Formats: sequence, structure tokens, C-alpha cells
Amino acid sequence: MPDTYFSIPVLLPDTDVVTFLSIHDTGEIFETELLGEPISLIKNEDNSLSQLKGDTPQETIDIIVQAIEDLQLKRKG
Repeated sequence: MPDTYFSIPVLLPDTDVVTFLSIHDTGEIFETELLGEPISLIKNEDNSLSQLKGDTPQETIDIIVQAIEDLQLKRKG
């Protein structure tokens, strides 16, 4: 597993459960549990891995925010 740059805690909707989005040095965004074990990759609609491809810092932030929103929606359903 690649080295993690940082993890973002995400509170799942309508629960007390916290999961994490971990941003790795490969640019991939993983969902991890509290123990840090990867439980699923965040994938795009075309089944490709989410990547941090922002050309500017703001675009990168937007990608991370979208990944958090997608995770919350995925887990709510």
C-alpha cells in the first residue's frame, strides 16, 4: 500500500460512524476504516481510480471535496 499523504475524517450521513478518505502519494483516493485498512477504492463513473489531477491548488481541493461528498452519498444509500 502506498504511503499516505493525509487522511480526512468523514462523518457518514445519519450515523455516528466516521470513515476516512486517505490521499496517497500515487494520487489515488482510498476509503479507509478507523484501523487504516483499505475497504474500497473511490472510483469514477468510468471505473477509473479517482486521481488528484488538479492543475491548481483550488482544483485539487475541489476534487477532494467532491470525493467526500461522493463517499457520503454512496454510504447513505
